[in-house]
Amino acid sequence: MDRKILIMKKLALLLILVPAIFVSCEQDADIELPNTEPELVVSCFVTPQDSFIKVKVTLSAPVFGNGSNVQSSEVTDATVTLYGNNTSIVLPYDSNLELYRVNTSQFSILAGSEYRLEVIDPAGRHAIASTTVPLLPPTGFTCTVEDTIEYSDPNYEYGRSIFRYAVQDFSGGVNYYRFCGYTRMWNSALNDSLMLNRFADLFSDNSADSEILTGSGESWFQANLPNDSIMGFEVWMLNCNYDYYNFHNSLYNNSQGGDPFSEPTLMYTNVEGGLGIFAAANAVKLILPR
Repeated sequence: MDRKILIMKKLALLLILVPAIFVSCEQDADIELPNTEPELVVSCFVTPQDSFIKVKVTLSAPVFGNGSNVQSSEVTDATVTLYGNNTSIVLPYDSNLELYRVNTSQFSILAGSEYRLEVIDPAGRHAIASTTVPLLPPTGFTCTVEDTIEYSDPNYEYGRSIFRYAVQDFSGGVNYYRFCGYTRMWNSALNDSLMLNRFADLFSDNSADSEILTGSGESWFQANLPNDSIMGFEVWMLNCNYDYYNFHNSLYNNSQGGDPFSEPTLMYTNVEGGLGIFAAANAVKLILPR
């Protein structure tokens, strides 16, 4: 027999046998999955400039399971206590906002002070976290904003706001900052102002000690005419503590999905007995006209 014909016959036989081998290896796997109990998930950020202290409390979803038996992860009946300033306060639950909150006129957030947050639910779950407010707000903060209308008709305007900012870095150590910029819109139907499409930038001084740190970015907005009109811009610069920076950095890394081969990023947490974040910043706010 011709050698080429013999080789082709062997290859054909191999192609027939290989799929059969893999099919014969398939079988149902009976694996006992670990039982995971839900944990308290706590989220709270405080600054001396806040009007309210707000705490969000939910339950984590089990790692395994389809979640069909989970109706709501909101925890509405926990005891949420904030300690600091040689006193404490229990935060009541606000059913409209679905979080626990209290006015800072009842409990002040002071620069340089340490606070402890404790959450206990009726099931006996107990989560605690501590954070220290940075001593100083950012210095030398400046910002300019340019807004451009990309498209306009009788029904709406569609455009973007371009933020350019600078801040004086503190001397010594590693310092963490966050810039937030909002387009402020007035709605005549609601007789109230609206904050639109925030642009946020998180950064550290990267050993650039005592230098002027600069950055820029943009956000898009849509104004529904004739009710909406752009009033101007609200911009913030935050001097963040370590917990604040690391949580938002891990949040940013988790949002950069799209690569099916990338490894998942673990979310930063500083909550003992649960998950989540309790962090602080000291901030400066500027209101800029259009």
